[in-house]
Amino acid sequence: TDGNKVFTGDEVDWQVKVNESLSIIEKDVMITDTISSGHVYKEGTLKIIKLVDGEEVQLVEGENKDYTLSVMPNEETGATDLKIELKDELKHTLILRYQTVVIETEGYIGNKIILEGKNIEKKSVESERLNARQFSDAGGEWSAKKGAFEVTKVDAETDKVIKNPAKF
Repeated sequence: TDGNKVFTGDEVDWQVKVNESLSIIEKDVMITDTISSGHVYKEGTLKIIKLVDGEEVQLVEGENKDYTLSVMPNEETGATDLKIELKDELKHTLILRYQTVVIETEGYIGNKIILEGKNIEKKSVESERLNARQFSDAGGEWSAKKGAFEVTKVDAETDKVIKNPAKF
């Protein structure tokens, strides 16, 4: 990102801290991260880290593991909910790290985290909104390096492509 600006096609790295107050949530721990319309979750990028005495310990996803993840797109709003259900009580700070891809051409993107569980009041935090714009209206092939172009060196007499590196 460039400050709070992103462009269509950019991948955005998100990092969210949950339970920084070190509350103890005994049962039914559910974290819902609502990704606004205008960007989509990049499948497989979620990593959940537990902070234990200053050390990062990665949690494992799956049935009978540390947590399960449900990715739930909302057709009406364009938002997507990442629903994370923890198997055990929560007594440490968690860090959620994942990527989204910007699909918005003009508008704002962001996310909202909700932490729920037994013996805790529902808590909600919203991220800073990022200003999303389309980088260019020009046609042609998409390149991850904005403004990149390709030069092909062609022999003027034979019209064959010269494979030696060009020097400028």
